[in-house]
Amino acid sequence: MRNILFAVVLFVETSALSPLAAQEWTRFRGPNGSGIGKGSAIPIRFSEADYNWKIKLPGIGHSSPILWGAKIFTTSGDEQTGQRLLFCIDAHSGKILWRKVHEGKQHRKHRDNSFASATPTADQYHVYVTWGGPTDYLVMAYTHEGKEVWRRDLGPYQSGHGFGVSPDHLP
Repeated sequence: MRNILFAVVLFVETSALSPLAAQEWTRFRGPNGSGIGKGSAIPIRFSEADYNWKIKLPGIGHSSPILWGAKIFTTSGDEQTGQRLLFCIDAHSGKILWRKVHEGKQHRKHRDNSFASATPTADQYHVYVTWGGPTDYLVMAYTHEGKEVWRRDLGPYQSGHGFGVSPDHLP
């Protein structure tokens, strides 16, 4: 359940509002990278009553969930196979709307890292995700409905700690 619990709490305040009134959380640490949102009713301590829903996702991930409208986008990775996953989740119900699988390869990384450490980003047109390892560094764009629009391989990514490059600003 890793970072999804955070996402659920984030939407406690916005669930009573229409999706158009909710603040977009489009990248790592939010709209301006500060980690501060416009909400005023987020509790200091959380209890089960503060959650609208919970889901369990396969794999492990250290990325943060992002929000566009009523859709949450987050990632996960399989530690045994190196497979990476991008999820689109309905913010109101917690239902997985779609998921995309990238067949990565298992490789060495720091024990505190995962194969899904990079946070995706979104704009009104696309969701952007990055995956990297010793053989490739992929940047991919999907529609909000899950159709791949483009991908670019920027070459191998060499690191003793693993990959965690989150796209944070796009034109």
